[in-house]
Amino acid sequence: MVRFETEVVCVEPEGQKWEIRSKSSDGIFKDEIFDSVVVCNGHYTEPRVAHVPGIDSWPGKQIHSHNYRVPDPFKDQVVVVIGNFASGSDISRDITGVAKEVHIASRSNPSETYEKLPGSNNLWLHSMIESARKDGSIIFKNGKVVQADTIVHCTGYKYHFPFLNTNSYITVEDNCVGPLYKHVFPPALAPTLSFIGLPWMTLQFFMFELQSKWVAAVLSGRVTLPSEDKMMEDVTAFYANRDANKLPKRYTHKLGECQVDYLNWIAEQVGAPPVENWREMGDCFSVSLPCDQVVNQFSQWLCLRGCYIHNLPENIVALQHAMAMLTAKLDDVLRTVGREEFTGRQQRISQVQVWHANVLTTKKKVDDLLSTYEAELQRLCLCGFCSKDLKLSYLYGRSVRLMLREVEKLSSQGGFDVVVEASTFGEVDEIPIQPNIFGQERMLEKAWTLLMEDGSGMLGLYGMGGVGKTTLLTQINNKFSEISDRFEVVIWVVVSKSATVRKIQRDIAQKVGLVEMGSGEKDENQRALDIYNVLRRRKFALLLDDIWEKVDLKAVGVPYPTRNNGCKVAFTTRSRDVCGRMGVDDPVEVSCLQPDESWDLFQRTVGENTLGSHPDIPELARKVARKCRGLPLALNVIGETMACKRTVHEWCHAVDVLTSSATEFSGMEDEILPVLKYSYDNLSGEMVRSCFLYCSLFPEDYHIDKERLVEYWIGEGFVSEKESRERTLNQGYEIVGTLVRACLLMEERKDKSYVKMHDVVREMALWISSDFGNQKERCVVRAGVGLREVPKLKEWATVRKMSLMNNGIEEIFDSHECGELTTLFLQKNAFVKISGEFFRCMPHLAVLDLSENHSLEELPEEISELGSLRYLDVSYTCVNQLPVGLWELKKLIHLNLEHMSRLGSILGISSLWNLRTLGLRGLVLDMRLVNELELLEHLQVVTIDISSASVVKPLLWSHRLSIKRCGMREIEIEKTTSSSSSSWNKIHTAPYFSNLSKVFITKCHGLKDLTWLLFAPNLAFLQVSFSRQLEDIINQEKAASVENAATIVPFRRLETLHLSALRGLERIYWNALPFPCLKVIHVEKCWKLRKLPLDSNSGAGGKELVLSYGDREWIEKLEWEDQATRVRFLTSCRWHWRATQ
Repeated sequence: MVRFETEVVCVEPEGQKWEIRSKSSDGIFKDEIFDSVVVCNGHYTEPRVAHVPGIDSWPGKQIHSHNYRVPDPFKDQVVVVIGNFASGSDISRDITGVAKEVHIASRSNPSETYEKLPGSNNLWLHSMIESARKDGSIIFKNGKVVQADTIVHCTGYKYHFPFLNTNSYITVEDNCVGPLYKHVFPPALAPTLSFIGLPWMTLQFFMFELQSKWVAAVLSGRVTLPSEDKMMEDVTAFYANRDANKLPKRYTHKLGECQVDYLNWIAEQVGAPPVENWREMGDCFSVSLPCDQVVNQFSQWLCLRGCYIHNLPENIVALQHAMAMLTAKLDDVLRTVGREEFTGRQQRISQVQVWHANVLTTKKKVDDLLSTYEAELQRLCLCGFCSKDLKLSYLYGRSVRLMLREVEKLSSQGGFDVVVEASTFGEVDEIPIQPNIFGQERMLEKAWTLLMEDGSGMLGLYGMGGVGKTTLLTQINNKFSEISDRFEVVIWVVVSKSATVRKIQRDIAQKVGLVEMGSGEKDENQRALDIYNVLRRRKFALLLDDIWEKVDLKAVGVPYPTRNNGCKVAFTTRSRDVCGRMGVDDPVEVSCLQPDESWDLFQRTVGENTLGSHPDIPELARKVARKCRGLPLALNVIGETMACKRTVHEWCHAVDVLTSSATEFSGMEDEILPVLKYSYDNLSGEMVRSCFLYCSLFPEDYHIDKERLVEYWIGEGFVSEKESRERTLNQGYEIVGTLVRACLLMEERKDKSYVKMHDVVREMALWISSDFGNQKERCVVRAGVGLREVPKLKEWATVRKMSLMNNGIEEIFDSHECGELTTLFLQKNAFVKISGEFFRCMPHLAVLDLSENHSLEELPEEISELGSLRYLDVSYTCVNQLPVGLWELKKLIHLNLEHMSRLGSILGISSLWNLRTLGLRGLVLDMRLVNELELLEHLQVVTIDISSASVVKPLLWSHRLSIKRCGMREIEIEKTTSSSSSSWNKIHTAPYFSNLSKVFITKCHGLKDLTWLLFAPNLAFLQVSFSRQLEDIINQEKAASVENAATIVPFRRLETLHLSALRGLERIYWNALPFPCLKVIHVEKCWKLRKLPLDSNSGAGGKELVLSYGDREWIEKLEWEDQATRVRFLTSCRWHWRATQ
């Protein structure tokens, strides 16, 4: 309902509501109660008048801009206009046509301000008025005196609420209404009282609409305001910021540059679209009401902010002249440079290059800008004071003015005393190299030979950070100087992590003389074409240092190196993956130094004087050097740190620090760890980073089993177990591969199933895990340091990972609040007892490893309180009975009970319904346990030893269970019957044992063959011994009865085959097999085995296949497929063999 001709006389609170007294046009008062009040009374009716000392006795006339209509009353007068904002600038311009003089006074101007404004002969700008006198004179702070007839106050309006009574909560002080949250809601009275339209210098009508929508949304309950305290905090912070910026209170509601952020914030509250781009004009649309204010705002935009429109013609002329002078200066400089560079012995200095590039860039901008100036001038109207399109003219005029300043600035920079210097350009720029280089002679020779081969055009060098890749590439660069006649130009480019194609192009261009490419005139494709046209005519070598991703040579403009062009490209990277993406499938790994090389580098860095200052220091120095594990970066930094340490105490302290907390060693956090951290930062995703940091929980130089590591990751939740077992493991192994290829893990050379972490990389991982040393107890790793008791910590509550493995701890009694602990490694200690109290306060523990505590005989019942436990390993312990509470761990997905020789029954294990992986090797299986295993619906993998023939069939032929490792021991198997033969014929070709990787069979007398291994495609380890009736590993007749037998190639993943004491064994397989992964065949006491399934192509997976035997007589009588097979494998025969499991 809208009431016209009604005046609101009083608004005051009445309880939680508001009492409104109004007065109609006929003088009748009315009192009403309302739930809410929105104040929208407008703020452009109550003038504000400037305070001028002596104004009361000044005899002239005063008016406010609110009452200004036309300029005629000011004819032939001297007028002083107070205020140079929108209305002041507009009125002053308006009356200059009739007035004798117009003087603008502004308190925002410096006290010495006095200038005649362009565009008029009778308009002056002053500082503020000092005083007014009885004789009619006005004195300004700049000292000027004017005899004035009239003062026009263009000083804005007051906020005025004579009807509002809030018991002094809402105040108006120096035109600041407050306190108000976002200029709308008073915190103590919200939401029932609100104000619309207080801010100024903004998009007024647009703001009115948004504020109104916000108030409506709040009152309707669709939007909720913060609490009163929160709103008051916001208001206080707003006022504090205003005061910090030294803004007067009267500017409290001035938005200006903040208007878009303010309007967008309100728009977001109500779900309205943000301010459109065309509205974001800054001061251009600082519109106020009423109409004269709109005009004032535009006038201020046109006149006082640079006179962009009115002065456009003279600014264009000035820009043309300035650009002509700059172009002439550029021609003079280039003429001098060209004359000096002609001989090739001089080159322009970098300042000239940069200035030249900037001039060319600016010239293009000026040309583009002036190409439309005629049309822009035609758009002007009203004698150049206005435009037919204000927005476009404003933007163009502003651009012209800014460009004029830029040209003038460039011109002032072009006064060079010297423009050239001695040229360093040549075929090869030799790069200084550190004097102490050790252990790279063979690596350099290998890399150089590979690079210089006729068929090789690309060389990749990869390795961990700080290992010496850049040093090696630098030596290659300098080595080109020895064959400078073979290459016309050698280009060195430091790529780094943040490099772009443009940056690489610029570096190459500078080397080959295309300095104009720095001008920015050409896009990447044009630059690439220029580089290509230069390099395709030259025999070049391009050395790219420190690349983190594929460098697209085509995009850069570099011709691809081929045998025909003879060009070479070499690069360094930390990632093996990058080598592959660069097309280098056999890169050179830059490894850490060998111990002797490390010591040579370290003692050269430390210096003979320091090492000889005390007899004990050399041995201590060797210990310090060993801590660096051959990493040149660490050897150099730590060696430089110790070069001045000449007392035994200092060296002992260094050994202690590097052993206990290496990150505290001088230079470690500043120079070593940040360099290595780049590799961590480059890993893709938090999951891979978390998996990497997890590897630091193991002791120094520890061989980490890949499969066990992946199981830990699954337990922690880094890798999801919800996919199939194969996909889960593949994902885990992919992460391991990523870390290996990123040189953050090292794969064991002899046994690829293990990885290890370089000690310095491990320190980097621990440093990151501890929040860069700020929270050292977040990740507690005291693995393999000889502890006898649990370490004492200050903040157990902050511990997330703890590794106390490989120590001599015997007992744990204490209880600690470990609310964030997720992994606890206690394996390989000397535990006799673990108190149940220890496990009470670990609500989030997911991974617990107690394996190989050979003296541990019992687990506490309190283990049942580990409700989040997903991974538990108690293998190789002497626990004789599992606590009943163990069956309460419903989240457990991995349980390892292998080789617990004293463990009794584990019936009840079916309660662990979520189990995916179960280790039972070394335990006695019976049919009751087998039946219970069948109840575990999610169980995917079991490791077992089979010692009873009755359980062989249900386990091995189960279509649901996957046997990961299988041991068969002391089984008497009856002779095959016709029924069993027919059942064999029904076997399908599907791999029943897809997860089976290791098989151990011993003392299985009566076992004739192992043809079922055809269905173990991922078998990697096979050990068969003491089974006297075994005749075939794979029986030909049985294999032929399998459907699609011809398509099955057995043992494609087999790496180790160990056959021992098999008196009846005659055949492994009837034909030669490829064995692409086979590394070792060991045969001992298998007298009837006269031929191995090998030919000259077997084991051609790139690794040497070692044939190990225990009897010299057997190897002498062994039959070979042909002479080529005999020659190949006899050279790799070994008389002894050591089992690896």
